[in-house]
Formats: sequence, structure tokens, C-alpha cells
Amino acid sequence: FYGESEKELVECNKRAKVHFPEEDWGDIGEEPKRLIKRMLDSNPDTRITADEALRSKWFQECELPEAVFGGDEGEKCIVS
Repeated sequence: FYGESEKELVECNKRAKVHFPEEDWGDIGEEPKRLIKRMLDSNPDTRITADEALRSKWFQECELPEAVFGGDEGEKCIVS
């Protein structure tokens, strides 16, 4: 979440308004960004469950130990 002030940041958090600034997220693929947005959906009726997240395309294509702890495979999972 991003805000120019602490108040703006808190409001973005409440609305689950997610931004992916190019300077920070430019090398990250669309699939991880989509998954993050689905996990942070402020509506619990439409928010992805933990089980659904783990069954997502991104998790299915990654070797989790490498993705979690870094290394070549982890990089492959997040880079476009």
C-alpha cells in the first residue's frame, strides 16, 4: 500500500487499494500481482482463500522452498 501521509496509507489499507509502482514492481510478473490483489480483497465473500491461493497458477508453477528462501527458482517465480 502507498500513501503520501500516514492517514492516506491507513485509508488505502482500509480500502485494500493496492498499487504496484513500476520502480518497485517493474520486474514482477502479472500472475503474482494478480494473486496479491485477490488475497487482499477487502470483501471476505470474494477474497481468495488460503487453499485457493496455494492452488493458484503462481504457486503451482513455483518450487516453494526456492521461492520462499530465494535462489534461482524463487527468482523465476516472481520475475515476468
